[in-house]
Amino acid sequence: QMLMVAGVERYYQFAKCFRDEASRADRQPEFMQLDLEMSFVEQEDVLALAEGCTREAINGVIEEFGLEKEPVGPFTRLTYDDAMDRYGCDKPDLRFGLELFTANSVLAGTDFRPFADALETGGTVRGVRYPGGGSLARKATDELAEFAKGLGASTLVAIKVPGSEAPVGAAAKLSPEHLSGLVTVARAEPGDLLLLIPGERSAVDGALYRLRLEIGDRLGLKDPRKLHFAWVTDFPLVERDEAAGRWSAMHHPFTSPKPEDFGMMESDPGAIRAAAYDMVCNGFEVAGGSIRIHSSE
Repeated sequence: QMLMVAGVERYYQFAKCFRDEASRADRQPEFMQLDLEMSFVEQEDVLALAEGCTREAINGVIEEFGLEKEPVGPFTRLTYDDAMDRYGCDKPDLRFGLELFTANSVLAGTDFRPFADALETGGTVRGVRYPGGGSLARKATDELAEFAKGLGASTLVAIKVPGSEAPVGAAAKLSPEHLSGLVTVARAEPGDLLLLIPGERSAVDGALYRLRLEIGDRLGLKDPRKLHFAWVTDFPLVERDEAAGRWSAMHHPFTSPKPEDFGMMESDPGAIRAAAYDMVCNGFEVAGGSIRIHSSE
């Protein structure tokens, strides 16, 4: 950035890095990184360059070594809000569908306590479809419930989508209208299993996104030949730190806000979008960046 100020407009480096933070399974402590520092560019310029480099490198390796991988095509684009609504996380595995659904509106007025309690206290009811899961034994659904609770869910409600037979289990405790609404919003078919979690939104999403991946594994939906890349954009600039009683940067403190959101700095900081972007692939974050704050104002 000192070079940018000095008039060197473009600077690229392959840097050997050591990550000075706690290790995680998807964060290797030592790695090689391509850094891009560019002046007088917009977000689209950065995305185009990074996507082009990535596709050129990976497809070249696939071709040269005859790897059993499909060529990488144009990256999917998702906003942060879209990713959270559809997949419950900001690094979704897009090799398969099974998008999450929200059932708040179709369950309005229900007297089924797990759902009613969540909705009456300002929470949500969201779920994921398990294709053909209606044939699972009770022991298997109980194991799924324990899996979800281990991820922070308060409870997991498993609803078998009936065909010609009468509803059973949790489905029998819902009114025909509420059950029909669930089937519609989940785009379910007879014989499917709907896995629903009521509660506070972040806890619900945290459990459901992992549950979706578990279903993908069980049904063999994660095609190992595919590398499905995507850009996730429009992250929130800040998030509320309730313990400290203040707003803190979600990405890092030198990320620029979207210019069109400047006006909300005082009135609604939580609604400000960042000029930040992550590259994700098959459920992992593989790169990220932002337009830096470069205006003194």
